[in-house]
Amino acid sequence: DSLGYRRLTLHRTLVAESAPEKLAKSIIRSSKKRHALIVFGNEHPLVYEALRQCREANVPVITLVTDLPGAQRLCHVGIDQQQAGRTAGRMMGLMAHRPGEVLMLSGRQDFSAHRLRIQGFREVITQRFPHLQLGEVLAGEDNRQRIDRLLEEALRRNRDVVGIYNTGLGNTQVAQALARHRRYGECCWITHERYRTTREQLAQGGMALTIDQHAHQHARLAVELALRHLETGYQPHLFSDGKVEFILYSAENVD
Repeated sequence: DSLGYRRLTLHRTLVAESAPEKLAKSIIRSSKKRHALIVFGNEHPLVYEALRQCREANVPVITLVTDLPGAQRLCHVGIDQQQAGRTAGRMMGLMAHRPGEVLMLSGRQDFSAHRLRIQGFREVITQRFPHLQLGEVLAGEDNRQRIDRLLEEALRRNRDVVGIYNTGLGNTQVAQALARHRRYGECCWITHERYRTTREQLAQGGMALTIDQHAHQHARLAVELALRHLETGYQPHLFSDGKVEFILYSAENVD
């Protein structure tokens, strides 16, 4: 509404992240009824094929939050995910003073955002903070039961865990696991996004930092770019920068 368009209708379709086949069908179906699409999607062959069909039908597609490298899209809107991971790594290295192991808990691997976050985090810890050791990535795959089991096994196996970096779902499970092992508030815990759980954990002192993607800016920029394309056609200089700046929240500024 704030964009000033009186004849603009935004349709939202919610598809489970674990259902790329359903997402691909929804993209193809929507491309036959809509003027433009904004997609948060998996790196899956059927999703790529759906975007190819959109291009053939001259329906512009903007990817949101997590990019689809090589896909036939108009542009991408999102933060620099690798840079976010590197920032998390630097903060972890500065805040976890005692030598020990840092656990990396990752979301779904078919989303490039999670892989890039882990990559950036690993690079910085390895290059700059030799007092911290990194083990295998705990592939939680955004499954809460799996996350709980992986954390329990890791914390039981190693009493020298000084940090946890979580790229996705499962912060409630992280808090519970740390509490069970009497590490809550002692282990440096860094994650992503500002929502009810992360605000509570920051306020209670269990979490050190969360890196927020600024979801409203994502939405506004993606819609603006789609409208600009529909009004003026593709102009490379208009679509070269869909970057959104992320925000670091601690207990001091999370309200």
